[in-house]
Amino acid sequence: SQRLPADTAPPAPTPANRGARVEFTHPLHGFDASNFSSSASSARPWGFDPHMAGAAAARSARNPAAPVTGLLHEPLPKLPLHRVELSQLHRFLNDPQGTFLRTRFDVAIPREQELPPDQLPAELDGLDKWKIGNDLLNAELAGTAEGFDERAVLRGAVPPADLGRTVLNEKRGEVDLLTDELTRLGINYGTTSRHAVAVETGSSLISGAVDVHESGAGAGPVRVLFSARKPKHLLDIWLDLLVLTVAMPERTWVATLLNKAKAKPAGPQRTLDRLVVRGEPGEAAEIARQAISRVLELYELGMSEPLPLFPATSHAALAGPDHNDVLKAWEGNMFMPGERTKPAGQLAVGSVDLSDLFKAPPRPTDPAGPGESRVERYAHLLWDAYEDSVTNHDGDDA
Repeated sequence: SQRLPADTAPPAPTPANRGARVEFTHPLHGFDASNFSSSASSARPWGFDPHMAGAAAARSARNPAAPVTGLLHEPLPKLPLHRVELSQLHRFLNDPQGTFLRTRFDVAIPREQELPPDQLPAELDGLDKWKIGNDLLNAELAGTAEGFDERAVLRGAVPPADLGRTVLNEKRGEVDLLTDELTRLGINYGTTSRHAVAVETGSSLISGAVDVHESGAGAGPVRVLFSARKPKHLLDIWLDLLVLTVAMPERTWVATLLNKAKAKPAGPQRTLDRLVVRGEPGEAAEIARQAISRVLELYELGMSEPLPLFPATSHAALAGPDHNDVLKAWEGNMFMPGERTKPAGQLAVGSVDLSDLFKAPPRPTDPAGPGESRVERYAHLLWDAYEDSVTNHDGDDA
C-alpha cells in the first residue's frame, strides 16, 4: 500500500496501479486547513463545518515566519491609576510579569512546593543551612530566639546530636555578625513605628504604610536579610525611602539595607547600604517625586503587557550584553536557573537566548531613553531613576 500525506490527492487510477491499496491520512484536527483545500482528496474541499472553516482561516492568517514571543501580540488597554497601593508597587518591582498576571487576569504563577522529608536529615545541603540561618535571624529580630535550637530539632529542621549543634553554632555566628552590626549602627530592630503615607503625583495617589526604625544616623526603613544583596533588595527599600521623603519632607530619611555576604573565606562578611535621597533638604522631595513618577510610568506600562523588565537581568544589562553577569542572570548555571527558564521570563519575551534578547529593538510606543534593545531601554528607565535619586550615604563592606 501507499501512504499519502494529508495535503496530497490520491493518484488517478491507471492500468499500472489498478487494484493497489491507497491509504489517505486525514488531518488530526477538524480546523486543519487541508480539510478546506481543493488540493485534498477531491477537486473541491470536503470539509463542511463552518465553525471549523473559520478556525482554519484564522490559523492560516497568522504569519508562520513570525516567532511566538511572549504572552501578548499587542498591549492591553491601560488601567486608570487614580489610586495605587504602595504594596502593589513593591510587588511590581519584585515581580513585574507576575504582578501583571495577577492584576489583569487574576492568575498567579505557582511556586514549586517541597514536600517535608519522611526521615530526619542525616546531613544538610546549602539550601537547608540557609533556611536555618534565615529562621534564626528572623527569630533574633523578633525577640523569639530563646529555645530556637530545641524547636528546630523537634520539627526536624536539623539533625539531632552533634551534627545539628555544629550547624546551629555555625549559623548563629553568621547571624551574630548581622545583629552586632545593627547595634553598631544604633538600630533597635524591635522598636518600630508605622508611618501612613499618601503621595500625589500627577493624577495618581499612592497610599500605604512604611515601617520606620530609629538609628544613630537617622530614621528610616531597615531591611536585614540572611542572603547576599540582590538588585531587588535595593529597589524594595528605595521605594519606601522615596515615599517617606515626599510624604514627610521636613525630615532627612535614611534607608538601611544589611545583607549577609556571599560565602568567601577571605571576603567581606556582610554588605551594608545606607541610602539617602540626593539634593538639599528643599530639593530632596522633588527629586524623590520624579523617581516615583518613573516607577508609576513603568507600572502603568507593565499592567498593559509583560515588560522585558527582570529583577537580575535588567540590572546586569546596564553593563552591556557581553558582561558575564548578564549571561549568568539570564541563562543561569549549574547551581541556579536563569531568568530565561522561569515562567515570568517566558511570558515577557519567550524562551530566547541572550543574543536574541538584546536584538529586540524598542517599540515606537516605548518611552524614550538610552538603550539599543528593548531590555536595555527598560533597564535604563528603572535603574537610571534609582541612580539619579539616591546616594549610598556610607555603605561599605566589612
